[in-house]
Amino acid sequence: MKKSALNHHTLADWDFMHGDTYRSLSADRYISEPTSLKYSGAPGLWTSLFLCRIPDTLCLPQGEIRCHFYDNLRARAIVAFRHQAPLGSADEQNFYWVWFTIIGEARLFLHRGGSGVQRDATECIFNLNEWNHLRVFWYNGKTPAEEDALCVDIYRDIAGEWVKQGDTMYDTLNNWKDSDVNRCGFRLTLAPDHIIYFDDTEIWGPA
Repeated sequence: MKKSALNHHTLADWDFMHGDTYRSLSADRYISEPTSLKYSGAPGLWTSLFLCRIPDTLCLPQGEIRCHFYDNLRARAIVAFRHQAPLGSADEQNFYWVWFTIIGEARLFLHRGGSGVQRDATECIFNLNEWNHLRVFWYNGKTPAEEDALCVDIYRDIAGEWVKQGDTMYDTLNNWKDSDVNRCGFRLTLAPDHIIYFDDTEIWGPA
């Protein structure tokens, strides 16, 4: 794999579904100085999505996102990939996403036509009120039964070592593997009193 996007970039490198709503650069906490991306202040349950604009990331049917997340309430940090929105937009129509939950799971969802369905799940540690450094790796492979499938592996940084979380997740539907638009980024859901921070994102693609 090769790194497609450096871990220090600007807001102009992302398409934000809802602009700057509930979004700020914050010095409250960060991994790398001087700020991190902060979402907070939603009066009710609110969902949004943002996708990377950097040219090397616009078609990654296979790839990887590494990012630090800090969540104080619900562990709603979610990685989105194989997103079909054209450059200059971000929506909730057609994409895959992985949700890290506070009950010790990562869940793989397929979103088609604006509606999501869970396709698989596995064990994964996600801690509230501290930085979590996680890695989501998606690729074409096979299930244990030798069926062609989208495969998703989750790794967690533990004392500087990447440790695989649970088992590989699969979707035999393997949507958009041949699409010429396969973007990636993040989907998040905010609730009242909920704060989430993102920092030091890296996006990797095939060598």
